[in-house]
Amino acid sequence: AAASSASDVIRLTALSFESIVPTEPLILVRFCAPWSSHCKALEPHYEQAATSLKANNIKLADVDCSEEADFCEALKVRGY
Repeated sequence: AAASSASDVIRLTALSFESIVPTEPLILVRFCAPWSSHCKALEPHYEQAATSLKANNIKLADVDCSEEADFCEALKVRGY
């Protein structure tokens, strides 16, 4: 089977966070930045977990703090 570029990780913005997160019974949100070595190292594992857990209705999501800096600061995200 060919590898798919589609992701099971939900990409959140400040606006979509407020509308999506409260409606989910169980969701894990990762706050990251694309330049972070820790985020880069976690990426393939996070993608795999999102695919594995979606069958159990557990969602994994991302907030890109380089694009949502004010939102991440308001939530007191201090590092990636």
